[in-house]
Amino acid sequence: MISKKYASDYNIEYTENSGGKMKARAVYSGKYYTFAASESEVKKAAIIFSVLSTVSWLAFIVPLFVISSAAHSWYIILPHACAFIPLIYISVVACDLWRVTPPFTREKSDHISFRAPKAALFTILFSGIATAGFPLHLAIHNPLVFPGDLIFGLCEITLLINSIILFRKKDLIASKVIGS
Repeated sequence: MISKKYASDYNIEYTENSGGKMKARAVYSGKYYTFAASESEVKKAAIIFSVLSTVSWLAFIVPLFVISSAAHSWYIILPHACAFIPLIYISVVACDLWRVTPPFTREKSDHISFRAPKAALFTILFSGIATAGFPLHLAIHNPLVFPGDLIFGLCEITLLINSIILFRKKDLIASKVIGS
């Protein structure tokens, strides 16, 4: 199904099948895109995105299985949980970088070039809020750091650093119109 945003990139083509019935099909007629970076840089970006996405998922999941007092603070666990959706988008882009070969449609270009930086930015926001909540948690509740709190904090900082790196690598996945 074609979304409304990309409907103008398609034309409807009618063909008659052997039974005499008319069959409609959408044919892409919009501009085609390619990566602005070289093929070797795109492969490098695919490796970087895949590794950082995997590490980010580990940094997201591990704190959920560790007993920590920080996980009971809503201003730490809620932003941490909100990073779930942006991490999915980052993972999808990492998979797309391995599968997509130029030329590709405007829809795929938007998914790769614009989705990853936005998702990384939201992950920076959420993990930054959760990381900033740790000193507040220690000041309000108790100055003792349990092993689970240390693991949770290290995972949150890892998630923040990975997101910053992914956001800074957005130029490796930028796309351009073919022929311009």
